[in-house]
This record gives sequence, C-alpha cells and structure tokens, in this order.
Amino acid sequence: MKSFRSFLTEQEDPEEGASRQIKHLTHVEDRPLQKGESGFSHALNSLTSAAQHIKQGKKTSELTTKYDGSPAIVYGHHPETGKFFVASKSAFNKTPKINYTPQDIEKNHGHAAGLVSKLKDALKYLPKVAPKEGVYQGDMMFSGNDKIKNKDGSVSFHPNPSGLTYTAHGNHSAAVKKAKIGVVTHLSYSGDNAKSLNASHEVNHEKFQKHSDVFSVDPRMDTSKVHFSPQQQKEFNKHISAAQSLHDTHGEDMYAGTKTHHGVGGHLETYMNHTVRTGEQANHSNFRNWLENKKNKEIDKLKTEKNKTTKQAELKSELDKIERNKKHYNNIFKLHGHLQSAKNVLINVLNQHQDFQHEHAGESANPEGYVFHHNNESDKFVNRAEFSRRNFAGIRNI
Repeated sequence: MKSFRSFLTEQEDPEEGASRQIKHLTHVEDRPLQKGESGFSHALNSLTSAAQHIKQGKKTSELTTKYDGSPAIVYGHHPETGKFFVASKSAFNKTPKINYTPQDIEKNHGHAAGLVSKLKDALKYLPKVAPKEGVYQGDMMFSGNDKIKNKDGSVSFHPNPSGLTYTAHGNHSAAVKKAKIGVVTHLSYSGDNAKSLNASHEVNHEKFQKHSDVFSVDPRMDTSKVHFSPQQQKEFNKHISAAQSLHDTHGEDMYAGTKTHHGVGGHLETYMNHTVRTGEQANHSNFRNWLENKKNKEIDKLKTEKNKTTKQAELKSELDKIERNKKHYNNIFKLHGHLQSAKNVLINVLNQHQDFQHEHAGESANPEGYVFHHNNESDKFVNRAEFSRRNFAGIRNI
C-alpha cells in the first residue's frame, strides 16, 4: 500500500510528455531496463499471471481497462469530517483544496469554468451512488451537454478533446442517455485521517449504489467474454520462452554490461520511448548514436571550454563502454522486444470484447489499454506503436 501523497505524487512521464498520477505505473516490458534481473523477474511474473487471469475468465480489480476520462476527481466522505467532498488533483496539494459545497468549488477553482462545472455536477450527483464511507479517485467521462445522440440510437461521449470517443449501444446507451454524469472509479483510499490514507487499486464496486443520474463505468475487464485461442497462447509462450532463454543464457553479464543506463527514466528506457516514436530498430549502434546526439546537445549548452572538454572525455568513455558491451545491449533490446510481443498478444485477446465502441479522430480504434495490478505493483499493457501513430497524427500519445 502507498501513502495518500506519495502514491499520487505527480511526475513527468518520459514517453507521454505529460503529468501522470500513479507514480509506479510502468510499461511491463520496460521493467528489465529499469531494474535489470529483478525487473525481468517482475515482467515475466506479471505477463504470465495476466495470461493465467485471462484463461481463467476472471473479472476483478486486478485487471482493468484504461479509460481516457477528464478531469480526474477525488471524492467520498472525508475521513476526519465525515462530510462528502469532491476535489480535483489539487486534493494532494500541500494545502489541499477540498470542496464540500458549490461555494467551495467557486472559491478554489473559479479561474477554470469548465472544471467548476464538472466538480459541481460531481458534488450534486455522486452522493447518490457513493458508499457511506471511504475516499475514491476516478475520471469524469461525461456531464451536462457532453453526450452526443447518434441516428442509430446509440450515444457517444468524448471526455478528452485529444483522446478517444466512446459510443454506448443497447442497455448501456439507455443508461447513458438518462444519466446526468458518467464516472469511472479506479482507486480507493483507506485510513483514519488524510495524512495516513493508503491507496489501493482494489475498488469494491458492489458497495456503490445504483441511480439513474449516475452512469458508473466499471473498469474491471471481464475476461470470460474473450477467447484466448490455442494459436494465441502458442504465440505468447514463444515470446515468453525466447525472453527466458535470453535471460538464462546472458542475464548476469547482460544486466551488468548495461547497468550504467538502467533506471526509471534512465537512458535505456528513454531510448525505447524514442524508438516507439521513430520506428527505428533498437540496437546498440542506434542507441549509441542517439546517446551521442543527446549528450552533445547538452555539451553545446555549456559556457566554458574546460567544462565542454571534460564532458566530451566522459562521453567518449561512455560510448566506448557501449561498444565494448554491444552484445549485451543487443541482447537486452531483444529481451525487451520479446516481452513487448508477448504483451501485445494479450492486448489483442483483451480487445475482443469491450463495453463501448471506440473511435479516434473519426476512425475505429482499440481501447486506450489495460492495467494489471499484481503483487503491489501495476503495469501498463498498452500497444505503444498504435498510440504512437496517433501521436504523429497530431494527437497526444497515450
């Protein structure tokens, strides 16, 4: 369990170029680039456990669908006052902005009319469904006049201007049409006071009440509605076996030889984000060139020749080390590729069934992705190449 504040400390996502809240949420295949051998063990366990979860047809908070809602909201009954409140991410400020009344919302957020409107709707309608105790976090999917009624009887909503459009059909369509707001809840908090609250991805959705004014989006992925075919299982196992073989054969030397560039936000992880955007092949030569260009740009900004000379010497030593360990860099890139391919097999299986139809910039699309929560860690299962293409189309990368 993470503390209320440390769990939700914002940081810069090196791939997305935008703030995110869940500090430890990582692309599963990047784990070995962050922590070497232990990272590989985590990734292998996460992928194989997710595959087993799918085969067993489970529906739990362990595997959830990512939703592209906005804004993020925190709500529930304050552990100290017992009063119902809503808040934006500023609930986690050093001086929290907690809203118990519409007047509080105006005072705290009057500079942002759109946010004020959303928070007022949340304050008005969420008490009708929220449990009588506990604090939760989620995202607004729609409110007010956000819904679009389609000619075929379906209804759509587009919570993030640069993100996905969701279309509801059948029973979902009828419920969305009646609802005043739509909310997806994906985190819960427990504790006796604000400072001691602990965050968890375990949300007991059965504790929430039903009310026609609120459409509650359940993020739990129902894997009983997808088919993990023998052919897909064979493909998944092929990549898992290949990754395991690389680890078993080269692991100790591979991790030691590349350790200089490990770490969260380290050069290996940042370089892989670069290859996603550019489509270039990940290998020691391309990595060496990328790092050289990156560091030369930094060196060019230095003001004194002495500092430039020192940094150039350090860079030469670093590049020489990469060259001496080229086998290990190439192997860790191959390992990463097999983990990513295994992950993509699982994503394709999960994409078979969704509660909503998805579109992006007018074209049919898959969901934003999935999150697998296992052993107190969380991993993103996102098809990076697919969302990179959206980014190149002038849309933000998810």
